[in-house]
Amino acid sequence: MSENPKNRIRAQLDSFSMTFLDGEMEKNYWEWNFPERFWLLRRNLLLAAFFNILYIIFDIDLRGFKDSIHLILMRASLSILIVVSYFFISRIKNPATTDLIIKSLSFMYFIGISILLYFIRDRGFVDGSVLIVIILIYYFFIPQKFLLSVVMGIGTSISFLIIIHYFYNLHIVTYAMIASSFLISNLICTLYLHNVHYQKRKEYFDYINELQYQVLLEGEIRKKKVVEGKLRKLAETDSLTGILNRRSFIQAAEREFARSARYKKPFSMILFDLDHFKKVNDTYGHARGDELLKSLARITEKNIRESDYFSRFGGEEFIVLMPETKKKNAQQAAEKLRGVFEKSQDILPGGFTASFGVAESKSNQTLNELIRSADKAMYLAKQNGRNRVETV
Repeated sequence: MSENPKNRIRAQLDSFSMTFLDGEMEKNYWEWNFPERFWLLRRNLLLAAFFNILYIIFDIDLRGFKDSIHLILMRASLSILIVVSYFFISRIKNPATTDLIIKSLSFMYFIGISILLYFIRDRGFVDGSVLIVIILIYYFFIPQKFLLSVVMGIGTSISFLIIIHYFYNLHIVTYAMIASSFLISNLICTLYLHNVHYQKRKEYFDYINELQYQVLLEGEIRKKKVVEGKLRKLAETDSLTGILNRRSFIQAAEREFARSARYKKPFSMILFDLDHFKKVNDTYGHARGDELLKSLARITEKNIRESDYFSRFGGEEFIVLMPETKKKNAQQAAEKLRGVFEKSQDILPGGFTASFGVAESKSNQTLNELIRSADKAMYLAKQNGRNRVETV
């Protein structure tokens, strides 16, 4: 029974901090998520600078320029810092550096808000309601780690509660209601953000699994292609010599024969048979006979053209198809092979010999008739003393 996908992702996560248990996976997750976080951070920095400027206007309108000078300077400094950070981040585009900047900005924003709360303490609960928005910014507008967002949100709430405790003479019920509103706000934001981080990590986890599946699938496809290639080679080649078998040769010959007939091109064949091969097997053994056949195949492949087709036609009988070749040229090629065989010393002392038959296709002649002509010429070579080339 397959494992539940939800259980698989939960087994990889620390449910408290909403981070992957594997440090390398967590690092890779943040790199994967970097483009989205980078875009969100730049957008939200511009929004933060814009709203800071609006609050400067709001402070001047509410308290006057002279009485708001400290707030104006603080907000202006914060706006400049945000804008500088925006351009700095735009140039860096590095995940590790960006994360460090996010943490630094979050910390400075937390300190700045705490100081700001002290300066605006005389404005009462006008800014108390706005603080809920500031908490939401920590949770949803700063693309940082889950625990850091929670700590910042709770820390800001505690700072505000401490300030109103010391600077406002509030009834205990009123204070409890304010504290409860912040508690509920932080709890809802925490639960929601917890789910957001879970879903993003689940998306990454699914992405990684999909990549691994694709890699496995591509590996299986490659293996299948290798196996298919081997099977195709086994089906098309002779198992001993590695050259074309009779079936594959006939298929290729039919194509070439039809092409030569269509374009009226010359078309020749060389059919040859090892002389006294049975004697080789009887004298040296079948293993030596097999080595001789393989050696013959290697020598032949080196001494014919790439455009020629070479096949083991049966037993010790071999055939060469030579497209666009006249009988005279095919005869020269056969004579060359005969001489090379005779001089070869790598398998048998004194070399080995073969009898060759050469034939050229004629008008209205079929492929089988051409092969029979080459076969007839080869037997004529045997009758005339072997180790020779005959044509018909």
